[in-house]
Amino acid sequence: TITLEGKDASLKNITQRIMSLTMTDNRGFEADRVTLEIDDADGGVVLPERGTRLSLAMGWKGESLTRKGTFVVDEVSHEGPPDKLTISANSADFREEFNVKREVSWHDVTV
Repeated sequence: TITLEGKDASLKNITQRIMSLTMTDNRGFEADRVTLEIDDADGGVVLPERGTRLSLAMGWKGESLTRKGTFVVDEVSHEGPPDKLTISANSADFREEFNVKREVSWHDVTV
């Protein structure tokens, strides 16, 4: 099951259009990543905007799903023909202040 910003993606026919789904579960401090390739031969898929939250749960048909996490869409691309959309999302939002190097220091402060 894929949920975009609290809306079930199957309502938008994304689930039925998935050509491939790759999830990379990185160790340590690296962000996990999900990449979806979606069939858009008829041009009927509405592209998610960068920053859209995507929740993923996977499992076998007829079994309970295992929640894999929430990811932030950071890249959407198109190629074709045949038309195919690639949506990539990270478990951390690299678009905002976390992606900026900064330094902070405190002087004469007790902990």
